[in-house]
Amino acid sequence: MTWKVKAEEAGHVFSVYKMTMEPGHSIPIHVHPFPEFFYVLEGQVDAMGLDADGHLTWTSLQAGECANAPSTAAHGLKNRSSEPATFLSVSTIEHEASFNEYQALLRTERGRAMSDAQKSEALMNIFAEHKIVFLDVPEP
Repeated sequence: MTWKVKAEEAGHVFSVYKMTMEPGHSIPIHVHPFPEFFYVLEGQVDAMGLDADGHLTWTSLQAGECANAPSTAAHGLKNRSSEPATFLSVSTIEHEASFNEYQALLRTERGRAMSDAQKSEALMNIFAEHKIVFLDVPEP
């Protein structure tokens, strides 16, 4: 993940990150109280959502296509192809803040000493503080 525009640079209105997702990798389905927009630059990703019955839905996005996740809408991304996929995410300072807080932790002595499991737990705690909640929705 690389920040292309930080909220501070955009008048605290939005932030943009770029991510390359390897085949089989995903951002698990989750919700948060701010919108997020995805634009695929290269490759293909599948956007996850939930239907009215709470079942997982998939929308395939190719390079040049986009998806919008309104505030509180369940969403995630998965690269189910055999090639890497690169996309941009546009969101708010609230979204950026959780990643900034995690990166700041990793730069501390305590963060550098953490095991991978401890880092994962710390990230989930930071996300929870920022009202980012991951959902337990089985994939078909």
